[in-house]
Amino acid sequence: MCFISFPSLKDPKYEPGPSRKHTGEVAVFCAWEPFARFAGARTEALQQEYQSLKQEIERKVLAAFARQFPALVPMIKHRELATPLATVAYTGAYHGAFYGLETTPRRFLSPALNARTPVTGLYMSGQDVGSPGINGAMWGGVMCAGAIEPRVFQRI
Repeated sequence: MCFISFPSLKDPKYEPGPSRKHTGEVAVFCAWEPFARFAGARTEALQQEYQSLKQEIERKVLAAFARQFPALVPMIKHRELATPLATVAYTGAYHGAFYGLETTPRRFLSPALNARTPVTGLYMSGQDVGSPGINGAMWGGVMCAGAIEPRVFQRI
């Protein structure tokens, strides 16, 4: 499964210029395990193996994209593949997860992840209150609204 987005098309302030250039991204879910052995790789051999793995993944993702959107492929001028290791490097996210906190039983059972906080008048919303992703963010907002005003749940 993948998610395809064209962020520059969503930005009303973006000016694509006469050549009408835009940015696009393809997000593909993947497991951490194939990349774990490359975390902190210091040897040239491991770094080369990692680059080869990235090239193979990029080839497969681009082939899948081409099957669905063949007219868009010739428009690609630059592409770059980021793996969970890149996400770890840039964000420090657990195992390269790009949707919030780790999705483990420990995370879901944490009493800290609640719309109501110990600080009077301070509430949390978003994906880490509910569950990861867009729907989780929406439900995190609903849970926050319900913590502030319980009658919200009567309207759902």
